[in-house]
Amino acid sequence: MKNNRYYKNIACLLGIAIVAVNSMQAQEIENSPAAFERMKTENLWGQSSNAGGILLDNPLQYSIFDVSYHSFEGNFRRPQQGQKGNNLHFSAEGGVAIKKLYVWGNFGYRNENIRDANFNSSIIDPYRGMPYYTADLNASDWHNQFYDMQFKAALPLSNSVSVGLDGIYKVIQAAKQRDPRTLNRFYSIDLKPGIVFSPATTHRFGLNLEYCNLKENSSPSLVNVSDYQTYYELYGLGTAIENI
Repeated sequence: MKNNRYYKNIACLLGIAIVAVNSMQAQEIENSPAAFERMKTENLWGQSSNAGGILLDNPLQYSIFDVSYHSFEGNFRRPQQGQKGNNLHFSAEGGVAIKKLYVWGNFGYRNENIRDANFNSSIIDPYRGMPYYTADLNASDWHNQFYDMQFKAALPLSNSVSVGLDGIYKVIQAAKQRDPRTLNRFYSIDLKPGIVFSPATTHRFGLNLEYCNLKENSSPSLVNVSDYQTYYELYGLGTAIENI
């Protein structure tokens, strides 16, 4: 599609959502993805960083599995996005009660292929505010894989005190396919232990801590070692140094 409009949703070839529910509440709940989206917006503690309070939302036992395919193509875009591309996405989510313990978890996998991306030779996401990375003038494909895992667990210690743990683990592997090519590995882990006090039915107090560790490693290389490539070290604010 060689035009001046950029369509992010040109083809949606496959979209499947399977929902199963076993309610912990007395009332009935509509068994549909839209109903679960509404449930998430109304569960205030589920949206917070303190997993100790998710029992106050009267959570459900349920499971969701989703598969989707997405492709794009066009010229009206940022240069690092690529001329075209596609991705295949799988995700699973669910919550279960094991006696007094309630556990919620989510896992997602995405395989992304980007064609003819420009001005990036070292970083997976050049738009995340990174002040320094390298770029080159060769349009190249990128093959990326994303793994996202998250869990929340809550356990009541008494009628007025409950504890919880929120954990997020992300792993990304990305590879530029043309010299100067690079293999990128990214991971981050985020743990948030929390506690919630309920001195009265209308008053809740929560406290949580957070630990985060993040690292991205880029390994540049040349396959055709006889053909030297020019690259640019970007320092922000229009400043760059040219190297070979």
